[in-house]
Amino acid sequence: MAEAKKKLLITAMSMNIGGAEKSLVNLLNLLDYEIYDVDLLLFQRRGDFLPQVPAQVNVVSVPEIDVLYGVEPRDVMSVTRKAALKVWRCLATGVTRIVRSQFDRRRLLRWQRFYSACIPRLSGRYDCAVSYSGGETFWYVVEKVEADAMVVYYHSDYSNIDIDAEGELRYLENADYVATISDICADSLRRIFPTQANKVRVAQNPTCVSLTRRLSEEHVGDGFEVGSERLKVVSVGRVEDSKGFDMAARAASIVKREMGSCFEWLIVGDGSQREAVQALIEREGVGDVIRLVGSKLNPYPYMAGAGLLAQTSRFEGKSVVVDEARVLGLPILATDYSSARDQVRDGVDGLIVPMNPDGIARGIEALLHDPAFLDRLGEGASAIDVAALEDITSFTCLLDGPHETKDR
Repeated sequence: MAEAKKKLLITAMSMNIGGAEKSLVNLLNLLDYEIYDVDLLLFQRRGDFLPQVPAQVNVVSVPEIDVLYGVEPRDVMSVTRKAALKVWRCLATGVTRIVRSQFDRRRLLRWQRFYSACIPRLSGRYDCAVSYSGGETFWYVVEKVEADAMVVYYHSDYSNIDIDAEGELRYLENADYVATISDICADSLRRIFPTQANKVRVAQNPTCVSLTRRLSEEHVGDGFEVGSERLKVVSVGRVEDSKGFDMAARAASIVKREMGSCFEWLIVGDGSQREAVQALIEREGVGDVIRLVGSKLNPYPYMAGAGLLAQTSRFEGKSVVVDEARVLGLPILATDYSSARDQVRDGVDGLIVPMNPDGIARGIEALLHDPAFLDRLGEGASAIDVAALEDITSFTCLLDGPHETKDR
């Protein structure tokens, strides 16, 4: 008699383009559906990655969550109830913005004082519930889900985020495991939540190699100049302060001033800093060598057409983009953020440079001066064991929880 499948709930904020969301897509494409029966609950049931969710995944819906997080409910809801929830959402947002200025603290207050009481418990029981996005997707699991094991997955270095640690701790005490994506991130969680240190585990961001390579073969019409002999550099990520694209623009200015227009650099992504970075590119007079191409559902053809990935971040938990570049055999130039050396072997498959425009520029110039060195880095990148990037056992081993079944 076949063993019953394990019933798994995964909660996440959305499937919008982002590193954690891409990690979730990869995980869902690598899970064994002969073993797991998976429900996926999205607080905002939308995003460009939704079509990449496998058909075996059951996307579930809670109408109250849909309305409170700005999505048209999939299930039937009375007009009166929907209107009341919309009014409550506006009131909650307004009040918490007055009381709390920091976003993460504000969302915790909004959940506790306003949203939680409006949202019903989820029917059924799960072998394990995993919050893939943290925040309210985890608070919901703790308060509203029956599960034998609970896991929360953090995708950032929390030492760089101002959170209400005391408020978060009250929820973490219910988790069986606190998963994160790198040793650096794990260390920061242990420092911030010392009483939960024994629960912290590292579960790497998975990369679906076959999906990445297949998508990299698609044609794009706004990529690098065809036939150009210039060094092709690509960066991929949200255009936010953490990604350092302002430093990229200033680095491009230094390289152009000292070596001319012998390179072209595409930044694939969008975000709140896009206009500011574009204005900086224009001020520096480097629009001919560095260009913002916007957010792309499929960034891999841009990566496949490049000769170098530039990861100019100020901080990263563990970069999904860097692992995807490794799948495509692309050498990496990375700033020396805390987890860079977990992925990039300096001088073997990439360069790690100081975290400033001059350091980035000197790294690019070194590769322009010595193409043979760049070729060696490419060979090093192509020689990595990509199968290890698909290993999800560090995640699946958390799903049973360390304790016996318990009532919550």
